[in-house]
Amino acid sequence: FYRTSMIAQLYIPTIVQLDLHNFIQVSIGVGVHNVQQCIILNDAQLDPKRVQNPLYTQDQANKVQDVRRVSTPVNPHLAFEYVNHRSSKFGLGAMFDHVFTFSGWIELIEDRFRLETSYTSALLRDAKPWEPGNFFQITPRIYF
Repeated sequence: FYRTSMIAQLYIPTIVQLDLHNFIQVSIGVGVHNVQQCIILNDAQLDPKRVQNPLYTQDQANKVQDVRRVSTPVNPHLAFEYVNHRSSKFGLGAMFDHVFTFSGWIELIEDRFRLETSYTSALLRDAKPWEPGNFFQITPRIYF
């Protein structure tokens, strides 16, 4: 199986004001996404009577063991977001950081509640074994 051992992003955002109610935010930087291929060995798989020269000791039985890193450690991070702050606030965005994400949101209750959606896909390549081919997400966000 696979596990994500670290996700990090370092980027510089720049906001360009189009007019009093509209702006575009552009972010450029790097993203780090480390994925490890892992195994969990049971007592029988680590028993020196059954397995010659086991790779792990018996005290490591039933624990997650990293076998190798399978992801590219550093990727470019590029994001663009358009935001409209008129009476009905909304935003649209696109981002690349090892996969493509397209997003949108609309504020339903001013300064209290908005609904966000996003679609993520590998688009220009086949998905890696640890990545879903694509997925859609809906997130309600409440502000206090």
